[in-house]
Amino acid sequence: MASCVDLLETAFPNVNNIKVYFNSSVITISFISASGGVGKTTFSILTAGAFAIKGRRVLLVDLDPSATATLWTLGDKKREAEEEGCDIKSLMKGLLDYKAGRSDRRTDVERCLYAHRVVKSDASFKVLPGGNLDDLTSEIFKTPRWEILLDELLSDVRDKFDYIIVDSPNWLYSYFGMVVHFAPFYVVLTRPAEPELRKTVDMLKRVRALLERHFNIKDSDRYMLAVINQIKAAVRSSDVKAVWESVRDALTKEFPGLTVLRNEAKDKYYGDAATEFYGFKLRDDLSIESYLSQGHPMVVVGRDKSVRSQFNAYFESLVSFIDSTSPYRVE
Repeated sequence: MASCVDLLETAFPNVNNIKVYFNSSVITISFISASGGVGKTTFSILTAGAFAIKGRRVLLVDLDPSATATLWTLGDKKREAEEEGCDIKSLMKGLLDYKAGRSDRRTDVERCLYAHRVVKSDASFKVLPGGNLDDLTSEIFKTPRWEILLDELLSDVRDKFDYIIVDSPNWLYSYFGMVVHFAPFYVVLTRPAEPELRKTVDMLKRVRALLERHFNIKDSDRYMLAVINQIKAAVRSSDVKAVWESVRDALTKEFPGLTVLRNEAKDKYYGDAATEFYGFKLRDDLSIESYLSQGHPMVVVGRDKSVRSQFNAYFESLVSFIDSTSPYRVE
């Protein structure tokens, strides 16, 4: 199927650099982290599931070269997607072939969106299977404005969704610029430990540089929401606020406009004492293994109440952050 841009270019062959802007309400959120094992992929999946449970149309884009989100959500269908040319590597190659004139048809992305049913619920969301783009490095970087390739790839399907969640590649990955162009909101997963916070600052400096120098997006800090994960289990309820404050101080010193997630609604998130929500404690029942075996924390009856209350507080604060922030737009 031809895109709107293709049809206009055919109708007006002498007009160069045609751009089409849609009055779209789709919200795109990229989950990023400075290190592996912080919870980026887990929270990408859980957040996609939460929006689906709320009745929203959701697409999870697996852009991490490990394709872990695809493996966790699709299981054996991951291999099927690869065999049918439906992983992001095959789809991107199809787009590059089309742009280079080696193919007369655009990539049909919609046929490659697989459904994942949120565990223990009737809700579901779509998944664009991941793959490693390294084999396409040379051709991608020879493509003018290669940063918009992800945007182009999804141009015919993005308005079919209310939310698009991106499980981003490592921030040092060559194609990280595609994420910056595509997603105007960033959920930054971090641990409350000094080495991790230093790495997070370095990562966010790169994001800011891409936004401000490359895409001319000002006040880039305001699009970043830091989420503290894996607070040590031994930390007392009364001390969790101090952990949050230390993370806030470390990050906002360099990025004063950044928000460190908290929720002022008091509950027994961390023990018998009611406190505000400042982040997630390290616990097995907020892992992907727990999700796959027991179900989503928002819906499982009989699950530890603190798990559900922590996730609900996080999700409520995330939605509030998005609602209060106008997304940037790259011209």
